[in-house]
Amino acid sequence: MNLSREEILQIVHFTVQQLFDKNGEKNDKKFADIEQRLADLNLKRVREARQSMSVQPLLTQRSKSYTDSTDPAKNLGETGDFYEKNDGAGVITEKFTKEDGRWVSLGTYATAASGTSLVIAMTGGPHTDYVSMGGVLDDSNQLYNIPGGYVAGTLVAYFQGQASFKGEGITETNPATGDFTFTLFTPNPGQYVAARYEAA
Repeated sequence: MNLSREEILQIVHFTVQQLFDKNGEKNDKKFADIEQRLADLNLKRVREARQSMSVQPLLTQRSKSYTDSTDPAKNLGETGDFYEKNDGAGVITEKFTKEDGRWVSLGTYATAASGTSLVIAMTGGPHTDYVSMGGVLDDSNQLYNIPGGYVAGTLVAYFQGQASFKGEGITETNPATGDFTFTLFTPNPGQYVAARYEAA
């Protein structure tokens, strides 16, 4: 079979065009896959950013505070709000914060002589153990102590219900002995501090 030069060029042109079309389809699919992966990755990053913001509601939203001489009503307030229970004469006896739609006690409080506050430290985990935390509320002291110590990096300290974290409001002065220092606050008599941590 003898083909003319023109016929040979047409066959070559047709064959090359077929190869380009097949490679183009493969490349289009590859580009579509890459675009989908990037979209999924961006969505994942957005979700992670939103989740990390929701872990620290005090940094992203304003909380409300309530006070009364009875326990807080279940339908009162929103997540991140605070409630102070008093003895009817104005002395605060217990603090609560609302987490996941329910009020959680931050601990019971009392004021002893010389401005020393018996504040509460709360251990993490499925159970909460309450211990008296050392420290004087005198408008100059910023050093407080958790008896028995705490695991470094697990401490969250509260001043008047506002959470502080390592490097952001507190220094973990000596986790082994339980010492930590407020860097932004100097508590006064009548105010309160508390802490949540993993026991050492």
